[in-house]
Amino acid sequence: MKRTSRNSRPGGAGGGAGRSRQGGPSALRGGRGGHGGAGHDQGRPRHHDRGPRPDPPPLRFEPGELDAPAEIRELLSARGDRASELERSMAEFIELLLDRTRTVNLTGDREPAAQWLRHVGDALVVARQIEQLCSAPGEVRAADAARGLTEPEEPARVLDVGAGGGVPGLVWALLWPNAHVDLLEATGKKVDFLTDAIRTLGLARTKVLAERAEKIAHRDEHREQYDWVSTRALAPLPTLVEWTLPFVKVGGYVFAIKGEDIAEELRASRRGRRLLGSPGDPLVMAYTRPDGRPCHLIVMKKTEWTPSPYPRRTGIAAKSPL
Repeated sequence: MKRTSRNSRPGGAGGGAGRSRQGGPSALRGGRGGHGGAGHDQGRPRHHDRGPRPDPPPLRFEPGELDAPAEIRELLSARGDRASELERSMAEFIELLLDRTRTVNLTGDREPAAQWLRHVGDALVVARQIEQLCSAPGEVRAADAARGLTEPEEPARVLDVGAGGGVPGLVWALLWPNAHVDLLEATGKKVDFLTDAIRTLGLARTKVLAERAEKIAHRDEHREQYDWVSTRALAPLPTLVEWTLPFVKVGGYVFAIKGEDIAEELRASRRGRRLLGSPGDPLVMAYTRPDGRPCHLIVMKKTEWTPSPYPRRTGIAAKSPL
């Protein structure tokens, strides 16, 4: 993969920088610079006195390298007139992600095609599965439209726990512009990336929560306040139930995106689900990711309040699942 020229945006109007919004990788990184160490005026500085390393130059992509593969365009085609806009926005997200990944460990996949098929595509397939169950957040159900209701009463609140590099949370924020999407992430450098990406992508209804799930779930403004809570590649299900169910309203859902082998996780999480407010058997939806990998979406509906002691203190859910 050569880095010699900036890609023109898929569906865009030409070459050059190709950026449709203010900013870009160089703006997203921000100016870390600053002054050097105190030793500069006394000869060569000691290693630990040197200033921060300069940012690397922006990535350069070959024309067309950031274009969505055919499998992704097929998924986006269901969005009608928004399909081209969404492809451009998601390509911009991928560029931002890969640019920042050179200095922060956000993803192990460094090629645009892998980002489209394994990550963005995964979020799009799961979104389609969710919409078959619930309708898109903030959108009007067909039954309501038939009654003449043309505006949702209140856009849905969505929380992505362990948002990391922004999948699925940022992808869903682009896909569902009427939803309020919160991204929960405790690692500082990932928080910085998510914050900058939200600003660059113009996501006015999306924000980052820089906190641990075990702490913020006890705050009134977040406890049992979300319609949907999602996780992807974060932890085994017995741990996830304690990190997610306390955030969900009674009647809301947890969507856990998992791999192929889930039988043992489902069995081991049974006690935690019952204790935390989701005693019924979860719905397990098998699907194939655009790169061909079999995966599962585990859907847990919350039907009872979560007892106040939960989640337990930081680290306990991972060390001693319920």
